[in-house]
Amino acid sequence: ELGLLTYGQNLRRVPMANTGGLVRLDLRTSNNVLTVLTGPQLGGAVGAFTPYLAALGGVSVFWTESAIEGSRNVESFASTTNLADAVLAYGGSGGASWRVKQGRHPVRVDGNVRYLRHDDVRYLTDARVDQAFLANRDPVPVRGRADMLTYSLGLTAHLF
Repeated sequence: ELGLLTYGQNLRRVPMANTGGLVRLDLRTSNNVLTVLTGPQLGGAVGAFTPYLAALGGVSVFWTESAIEGSRNVESFASTTNLADAVLAYGGSGGASWRVKQGRHPVRVDGNVRYLRHDDVRYLTDARVDQAFLANRDPVPVRGRADMLTYSLGLTAHLF
């Protein structure tokens, strides 16, 4: 399983240096987690309703990045990774799959709950980024456990 989660994003209009405040730029900051997981999955009989449970283990990379953009530009012209940390991730998930269409191109709806634990990770929150911005200093990371409980609802269709 491969997952990407943005758990915070912030946009500020800041004046460009030496323009007397006449030129403003967008300062965009995002807090992200990339997770790569694997593990065994136990499922019920394949039918109209199929429950399952899974054990998960892998790695998560937490990072916060800030970028400067012009007000009408989509791409940034300067960026910085404010903090990055990689840590082991482990947990479990459970869910069920419901068949909504049979035949040559079956369709299923899947509902899932997942718990992931991350021990001793360093990461930034929106509040820590705000404090650093207002004090004009480097952000101070949170250090400790970062547990995540996520819910998902998806659709699977076999096209070929």
